[in-house]
Amino acid sequence: MSEDKFNEGNSLFIDEDYEEALKCYNEAIELDNGNSNYFIKRSACYLKLKKNRKSLADANAAIKIDPENKQAHFRVGLAKFELEEYESAKDSFEKAYILQENNLYKRWSRKCEAEIENEDREEEDEEENIEFEEYDPEKDSEVEAPKEEKEEEESIEKKEEPKEKKMPIPDEGIEYDYIPLKIKEKIKYTWYQNKDYVTINVFAQNVKKEDLDIHFTNEELTVNIKLESGTDYVLILDLCDKIVPKESKFLLSKPKIEIKLKKERPLKWASLEKIDSPFAVQEFADTSKVNKNEYPTSNKKKIDWDAIKIEETPESKQSLNEVFQGIFSRGSSDQQRAMMKSFWESGGTVLSTNWDDIGSRKVECTAPKGMEVHTWDEVHK
Repeated sequence: MSEDKFNEGNSLFIDEDYEEALKCYNEAIELDNGNSNYFIKRSACYLKLKKNRKSLADANAAIKIDPENKQAHFRVGLAKFELEEYESAKDSFEKAYILQENNLYKRWSRKCEAEIENEDREEEDEEENIEFEEYDPEKDSEVEAPKEEKEEEESIEKKEEPKEKKMPIPDEGIEYDYIPLKIKEKIKYTWYQNKDYVTINVFAQNVKKEDLDIHFTNEELTVNIKLESGTDYVLILDLCDKIVPKESKFLLSKPKIEIKLKKERPLKWASLEKIDSPFAVQEFADTSKVNKNEYPTSNKKKIDWDAIKIEETPESKQSLNEVFQGIFSRGSSDQQRAMMKSFWESGGTVLSTNWDDIGSRKVECTAPKGMEVHTWDEVHK
């Protein structure tokens, strides 16, 4: 089915395997060429592969199917921005903003304005540097160009293109200074849910508050992060079900951005993004009759520890982070390796100092009790 191929492409896109994602989007469009979302996603994929003209064509195709699709106009703007068609790109971003007042669209519109001003400034500088001489017909007719200049002009046409320089092979015994290449950091995200909230963890490290823009609507989430490289990380999600923007929030920390979306209905989402299926949202299974674990105790009065709720605040999270930082700084190299590996592989849900255990296996993501873990690979099989 086209939906399966589309979901598989989304999973590969998140993993930054754009070539394979493109193949899936192509197959989805072959099966159903009337879905604007398929063209929008393929447009995003083409943009990642630096095929800007094809990205623009797909975004325009999405607009033909759905003229009121704000994401399609936004994608047209991004493609035109990469093609350095800043005036036209600005118009597309403004159209997207008219359809939905989103700060992301306004920010890109301002980027276009800055590029247009820069182009105008460069043109003015070029005009100022041009020197004009008065025309003297008698002087110009009498004076001929020297032979050396004529020979030079003729030789320019015959001049061969410079051959590509080959890198020298380093000699043994000689020390060379190498400049390490900057490796592009992959930004991934995971999500889980309970009856009230959907929690999304975006693993972008050391993001400053002024470089982060998150916008909630009833059916959409947009995240824009200005990276240290100068590029922007943009995440746009058409959510599976409606949320309550006023009660949704996010928490910015050093290792990640935690986004909590308040559900409008206490239903279980089959996917984070909207899918065309009658089973997209369902009732949660009734677990009230399931026997809970009872812990051995000598106390006559039994305490239901699961019923005790501790309110978590930014201050408490900060103090907890300081405890973990202290453990890490005082730990051995094996303990530090175990902490980093367990935290990263589990999506921030497991932290262990036992390298003998952690080093021999992959640490799975473990959600808090009463919640569920959903990865892209599981949802989009």
